[in-house]
Parts: sequence; C-alpha cells; structure tokens
Amino acid sequence: MRIIWLLLFPIFSFAQIDAKSFGAAGDGQKDDYAAIQAAIDSAIAINGTVYLPGKYRISRPLIAAKWNGKEYVPFTIKIIGNATMWDVNASS
Repeated sequence: MRIIWLLLFPIFSFAQIDAKSFGAAGDGQKDDYAAIQAAIDSAIAINGTVYLPGKYRISRPLIAAKWNGKEYVPFTIKIIGNATMWDVNASS
C-alpha cells in the first residue's frame, strides 16, 4: 500500500484548483474571499496550484498557512491568473 501512495502522490501534488469550483464568481463585484480562501486551503493540503481566472473582490486578507495540529509546517503553493502585474485590465 505504501508503494502505491508514493506513486500516486506526485500526480496529486501538481493539481490545479479553480477558485470558481468553490463558488467564486470572478466578476469583480461579488466578495469572493471565502471561495478563494477555501481554494488556497485545498491547494496547500496537496501542494497544488490555485487558478484565478477573471476579476476578484476580497473583503479581507487571504492566509496561506499549513498547520499540522502541533506546529506550522512548510508547503508549496502556486497561485496563477490570466494577467501579469503589468496589465491594467484589473484581471487576476
């Protein structure tokens, strides 16, 4: 069983999670904080990627942390969108 887990883990570690699957509208109007935070939490659990297509409004800071019940532990996460920081079209 352990061998299977070691073989499958890399497949799941590169998972891409779309924030819209957690209920984010991505229209720049609705507060998408809760959906984006849920997507980030899910991506942290599997060292995955959060995909944010569109515009997002958030009401408070997003937190990226991994707590194992005793201490904070290292993790890897990637957050990607459709635009770069040089774009002025207000997209993610």
